[in-house]
Amino acid sequence: IMIGKGLAGLASIIGLSSMLPSDNVPSDNVNPIMTQESEKEAPLPKVKPPVPNDLDVALSIAEEKGKGTPSDIYDKVLKPIAYHESDKTMNPKLEQYGGGPGRGLMQFEPDSMKTALNRAKRIFGNNPPSWIQKAIDDKNYDASTLTADQQMALAVYDLLQKPKADISKVTKGKQSIENFWAKYWWAGKEKDKKTILKVFKKNLNSLNNKKQGGSVVERNPYNYQPKAI
Repeated sequence: IMIGKGLAGLASIIGLSSMLPSDNVPSDNVNPIMTQESEKEAPLPKVKPPVPNDLDVALSIAEEKGKGTPSDIYDKVLKPIAYHESDKTMNPKLEQYGGGPGRGLMQFEPDSMKTALNRAKRIFGNNPPSWIQKAIDDKNYDASTLTADQQMALAVYDLLQKPKADISKVTKGKQSIENFWAKYWWAGKEKDKKTILKVFKKNLNSLNNKKQGGSVVERNPYNYQPKAI
């Protein structure tokens, strides 16, 4: 029985070898179906193209308009404002203390958010991102219902069209962020400006100290990985 199995195995090997080419000369015994199948390329896997992040889209538009690199706009303009407005929490769900109307990272009030949404829509013409159109259609002026990225993106669109506001002055070091914020974002009374600027500078120092110590974790919009600031 063992010998029979051995002979059968040997016959199988001999049969296989007769199909292989000798001295690089193709054999007439090669199965044409097998050859055709081997020549077919394997189908490529279907890969969906990456969907741009809402904030990345806004930063790219600002860069195209000459306002600075995405990282400069984010680090020198958006982050300091968000850090101050959210009372150093970076909480996109934050409600203004004392029952005020401000909401989210940037503390949009209903009227200012409505204006920002309309400005954002003008940038895109008849084809704004769905989240912008939905907020307009729903008359949703509560910024805390948007993601953190959407709130900051909305701030970019707002500042790009706000009269006299020029983000590039901050990114190029021609205007301090506290002065820019007081002129183009803060909605308080003029008599309180001196006091509130001191608070902003204090918070900015706190942010810069946390950057050095790495004690605050935030999402880096450029590689989608958490980073310490």
